[in-house]
Amino acid sequence: MRLLKKATAGLLGALALLVMVVLGRTMMFRPGPGVRVPLVEIAVDAETAARRLAKGISFPTISNQEKQDDNRAAFAAYQDYLAQTYPEVHKALPVEKVGGASLVYTWKGKDPSKPPVVLMGHQDVVPVVSGTEKDWEHGPFSGDVANGYIWGRGSLDDKVMVQAILEAAEALRGAELRIPETDLPPLPEATYYRHDLVGCEVVDTTGQAIGRVTSVDGPLERSRLVIAGARGEVMVPMVEGICVRVDPAAKTIVVDPPKGLLDL
Repeated sequence: MRLLKKATAGLLGALALLVMVVLGRTMMFRPGPGVRVPLVEIAVDAETAARRLAKGISFPTISNQEKQDDNRAAFAAYQDYLAQTYPEVHKALPVEKVGGASLVYTWKGKDPSKPPVVLMGHQDVVPVVSGTEKDWEHGPFSGDVANGYIWGRGSLDDKVMVQAILEAAEALRGAELRIPETDLPPLPEATYYRHDLVGCEVVDTTGQAIGRVTSVDGPLERSRLVIAGARGEVMVPMVEGICVRVDPAAKTIVVDPPKGLLDL
């Protein structure tokens, strides 16, 4: 009995020590500095977005305790509705169906070395407790827009997030994002912003003028300088062996093109 009391006391002491350590570490924790991101103003048709969400709520995508009880037809109808309502997103982005009803949209960036960002929401809603239907001011799947609110299951949890993401993606499809040059982060060595290269005078290693850069085409790893000059428009790969000196500050680029490149 005495041994049991000692063991219990030891366990309580260890637990107390663990709680003190956790509390101490919690109090000492300081989050790292945040990153300031400038807000981007985009025009939003709030009434249309509200009507779209209201319609989405009308699909009874209920998630049940037993998956075989789920209304798969409701999920399929809702996903068809999303494809029809956000056509630009569904034309531009590949969509993968996972687990029978989950959708994964992939929006590829220009630099695959950067870490990904995940935006998430869920299509399913919880069941309505049987016998409580009369207590609803508006039906759980009515999608009514009344008194400044959208009513129904999913208006807060969580079809609102699903459709907010799609609304934003649909609105931003094909848009240009412009930020002040002073807000641009520094780049690694021998990497340049495209706008810094546009307008550069291009010469070969003998000093002979080739032309002026009018644009930069292609992704980062396969960029090409589009140069307008006496030969017409030519393209020069932005690679180390050809672009031997790049000086955006002096607006000059020296190239050593392989034979015949400028005649293509």
